[in-house]
Amino acid sequence: MLRAWFFCCASLLVLSGNAQSRISEQTAKSAVYRIVRYSGLQPDFIVRENAAIPTAIAFIKGHKRCIEYNPSVIAGIMDSARTDWSAVSILAHEIAHHLLGHTLEPGNRNPGDELACDLYSGS
Repeated sequence: MLRAWFFCCASLLVLSGNAQSRISEQTAKSAVYRIVRYSGLQPDFIVRENAAIPTAIAFIKGHKRCIEYNPSVIAGIMDSARTDWSAVSILAHEIAHHLLGHTLEPGNRNPGDELACDLYSGS
């Protein structure tokens, strides 16, 4: 799994260039694909920018697995951390919501859901 993280992180840095720039949808899709292929899930996520959300969110819309992220916030996190590990971790956290089934019942949240996703994103 460490190899997967290194590959994802190196790719985000190469694709995004300057950490102060916005993270493009293509860059985020590429990172999500690289994370997902080590998870056992099919890499069929819809990944979109959404400047109206605080950080990132996972949900299902029309039987499609979606992840939306705020590109300016993600870029700011990359800039302040001086690495893209945090950005990759945020995307992995959202993938974990899908992997662990948290998006199947949108209103049904359990106290440990966020911690379980944090654990996945750090593995």
